[in-house]
Amino acid sequence: MNFEVGQMTMKSAIGEASKHVYRKVDSRVGTWLVRQGKYAADNIYWLKDGRGMGGATIKFKLEDGSVFEAKGPWLTNAGELFQYTGIDLREKLSTFVVLSDNVVYDKNYDPILVNVLYKDSEIKESVYDRGSSLAHEWAERLGKKIYYYQLTAGGSLFGSAVPEKVNQ
Repeated sequence: MNFEVGQMTMKSAIGEASKHVYRKVDSRVGTWLVRQGKYAADNIYWLKDGRGMGGATIKFKLEDGSVFEAKGPWLTNAGELFQYTGIDLREKLSTFVVLSDNVVYDKNYDPILVNVLYKDSEIKESVYDRGSSLAHEWAERLGKKIYYYQLTAGGSLFGSAVPEKVNQ
């Protein structure tokens, strides 16, 4: 079985931000708006200088039912949130992973993973580098180069992993 990566549709950052319920958290480096529920790490926003999202004012629904208007929030990540607040959402990112042992490219230079070895049946909640980690596990187990594709709410990754014994 093959897996064609193809082109992904664009998302509206403002539309995505306004779909969810958030907790407002103040820290020494600014205010954070943290999505609540499943895939919480997909939507973490930081208010610093008002220049994120082109300076647009975004309405965030808060968990207490109120609405918080934020001017120019920046979309950030779970690592930053943890570093500055101690709130750990690093295992709460939506991921979809495909692994194969070969790759070819279509006429648009998009990868086609050939001979798929593993493909998620659905989006999973996990860490950011899940695709790379799975590829390395499979490369070690099979003793050969493994290609991976990972889709997250913030975009996609394509890469490969080789077994450690080949690198020595």
